[in-house]
Amino acid sequence: MFVKIEYDEKRLQNVIRSVGGSWDKEKKLWNIFYGDVVNLGLEDRIVEK
Repeated sequence: MFVKIEYDEKRLQNVIRSVGGSWDKEKKLWNIFYGDVVNLGLEDRIVEK
């Protein structure tokens, strides 16, 4: 599941890393499990690709 996190949202980037998320440099999106997206309340940031 890919989500859009802005460059200056460092705290949120660290939270995503802490649950096992990773940066996809080709897509320029964060890759994270759907369950973690829901738990973090990031459903509105999901990118369908």
